[in-house]
Amino acid sequence: MNRLLRGLPLCSLLFLLLAFTEAAHASPAYVAFCASYQVSYTNNTAHDDYFTSNANKLAIGARIKVTRNSNGAVIFDDYADLVGCTGYVTLDSATSYEVKIVGEAYIGTNTIKVKDSGGSLIWAATALSSYTPTAGFSNKAIVTGTHAAWNPTRSGSIDLSLQPPSRRDSPRACS
Repeated sequence: MNRLLRGLPLCSLLFLLLAFTEAAHASPAYVAFCASYQVSYTNNTAHDDYFTSNANKLAIGARIKVTRNSNGAVIFDDYADLVGCTGYVTLDSATSYEVKIVGEAYIGTNTIKVKDSGGSLIWAATALSSYTPTAGFSNKAIVTGTHAAWNPTRSGSIDLSLQPPSRRDSPRACS
């Protein structure tokens, strides 16, 4: 091997070095996250709300946050569209990420926030704690689990607030 490399011109050696270096890098992954709330209603036949089953509900307008596990950098922090999905988020296929569904939604021109009973912390559910995407384009379904913010059978209380549209500069177009 040493003899073989010794006879190559310098530009050929540089090309080989670059070719092997490029092969070692991860490929980009383009992921659309589609969120659902996992609910648990004990009165699902009482018809005092619009949900009559415990099937997962689309997280329409939900805030989705993607953070790189290695350094905590926020890669994506925005709202899902009217079917609960983000646009394609560019990630690295050799990196691990945490994906959260935050108890905040932007629907129409309204921002809805679900906070703890003290009204200070916005609820969030970790949908994926150590997600490493596959290179290329994909859709990834994420579900909250029966988190306290959207599970009315839990004990305690939550604070629900609606931020009127006048607090925003302009309505956000859904993608």
